[in-house]
Amino acid sequence: VYIEENQFWGSAVFKIQAKEDSVTIENIEINRGSCPLPSGTARDTARKIHLKFGQFYTGYAPSCKVEQIKEIDIQTERGSFSFSF
Repeated sequence: VYIEENQFWGSAVFKIQAKEDSVTIENIEINRGSCPLPSGTARDTARKIHLKFGQFYTGYAPSCKVEQIKEIDIQTERGSFSFSF
């Protein structure tokens, strides 16, 4: 998981890279829900995001700046994972 600043808006962009042959992302939560995802990213997770090894998913968190993100929780079919920054 990587986070960076959106060069146009100054808000946060996060990138999730698959390190397994195949993974399905079922839910993403930033700062335990205090940094809500925009409707497009929320729609993606509702449909489930399928990634193959090495592929990235790029999501947006326009209500947070990079320095405000402390934790991203990702739920997959293989379990839940938490990343701290």
